[in-house]
Amino acid sequence: MCDTRQLFKGVRNFSYRVNRFAIAELENVVLTIEHLIDKHLKCKYLSVKKSLQLYLTTTVDVRLTSLFNTVQCGRASDVTVQIQKFTNCQLQTEAKVAISGTSKKSDEDQICQATIGRQFVERISGFRVEDSTNQKSILKIKEISHRNDPIHACSVPVRPQDLNTSGFVPAARFATYCQHAASHAIYCQNLPHTQNFGHLLQLSRMQIQVLSLTREEDLLVEIWQGNTGNNFITDFRISGKSGVVCIASFLINPQFVAVKQPYYELVLRRPKIYICSYDLPGFFQERDRFGNAKFTEILRFKVVLDKMTMNIGKLLGVSEAYKDGTFFPVKHIIEILPGFYSIPLEAYINTTIQVISFNRSSVILEHYIRLGSKTLLVISTKFVSVNQGRVVNIPANVISAEAISPLLNKRTYSKKQCPDRIPTKAFKSCITFRSDDIDINQHVNNAVFVTVCFDVASKAVSSGSSSYHTSFDHDFNPARLIKLSADYYKQCFEHQTVDIFTWQDQQDDRFHFVMKYLHSNVFYMTANLDNNSIAKL
Repeated sequence: MCDTRQLFKGVRNFSYRVNRFAIAELENVVLTIEHLIDKHLKCKYLSVKKSLQLYLTTTVDVRLTSLFNTVQCGRASDVTVQIQKFTNCQLQTEAKVAISGTSKKSDEDQICQATIGRQFVERISGFRVEDSTNQKSILKIKEISHRNDPIHACSVPVRPQDLNTSGFVPAARFATYCQHAASHAIYCQNLPHTQNFGHLLQLSRMQIQVLSLTREEDLLVEIWQGNTGNNFITDFRISGKSGVVCIASFLINPQFVAVKQPYYELVLRRPKIYICSYDLPGFFQERDRFGNAKFTEILRFKVVLDKMTMNIGKLLGVSEAYKDGTFFPVKHIIEILPGFYSIPLEAYINTTIQVISFNRSSVILEHYIRLGSKTLLVISTKFVSVNQGRVVNIPANVISAEAISPLLNKRTYSKKQCPDRIPTKAFKSCITFRSDDIDINQHVNNAVFVTVCFDVASKAVSSGSSSYHTSFDHDFNPARLIKLSADYYKQCFEHQTVDIFTWQDQQDDRFHFVMKYLHSNVFYMTANLDNNSIAKL
């Protein structure tokens, strides 16, 4: 019998994806633990490699300590994974997560403890977990499944990007759906014991029970709230076309402090004041439904990386010269090079960020993602200097500084003009932004604009729309795109609904995406296609 326990040291994936308070997202915590469980199983139980994908996660029980809300972006953790039960039908595992670098092995350093249950499913079609009651758990399936009179109900459409490589919603994603529904209840003032989103982060326990597999559809999330002692319990019931698909329960401890945390410094290499390099081990472990690495993950994390490594507001004197001086991104140009979509799960990625040009009121940064000596992704971003909502100039003394003055007007990016008219063949869809779309700047993250456009493209293909003339079989695979040019016109916020139009140009084969809010342009993106660029995964 092989060892059932394994320690993984220096795991950073927990803190790569953060919410609006710069605290690790619960969904990503669970997904990271599941990845480590799979890694342990493949290493210790060689015979299960082929059948492991048939063990589907049906129960998640995460107990959080008050230290969880202090985990800073990029912070390393030590994870101990243990197999408790492994049969032909069931897999029961436990994981303990503690802060790395502590001198003693103590429960005081523990961030969270997770128990994850999986069931062997020979046939995914028609799979369903029978109702049962666990008396030792705050989660009672029968009670929640048949409860009436919720205090709030919210529709949450499953987006194509939510699906895993097997084509259905992973158990961890339901945590995000619950948080969004609770946030919507707070927005509607229907959650009496929870006054703001920060209170949702005061979790001491989260439990999820998946009852059936869910694909792309509209879900209904119903909420109940009660109290036990000094704590509050928020129960969720998620229903789809086939009935109840998931139930969940959040135990909220008001004594846990959920505040915006400072950033944890990665190990930086800075040869010049305007160049910075650092490493991201295992960043691309999460894959889309096609098995591709997601370039939008690094795009989403970029807002944090920029502030951690290349604070251009401070570097170019804007934050000191103006009371509310900052920089806002207005344009992205993304080049996806061969090999990116097939980055290995455990790859040690090197990232370099540098200022390549600036003028009186804007600056251009470039991110290079490299695997060894090979460049796989280049993201160019134009930022505009803003104070109290108005464009302002970079201070003259900064522009004339010897260290960066050679970069003045070295490169320019003009904003693309959004099409005045939408072609009649364009496909249209509506998207409502969720709570997990919001970043540390308290607005919709730039990467979300890109991902929801891909979701609309997926709907256009699956619906048989004539808006595209290139064949994608039954779904839109972003691995066929090699270059994107995105222009941002306005900010968007949680619960806001926008219209997205998409079509393909008949002459140059480019894809166009236009996002509008109340007939005003919000976002415009074009994407170049390469039929020979699909990664062999």
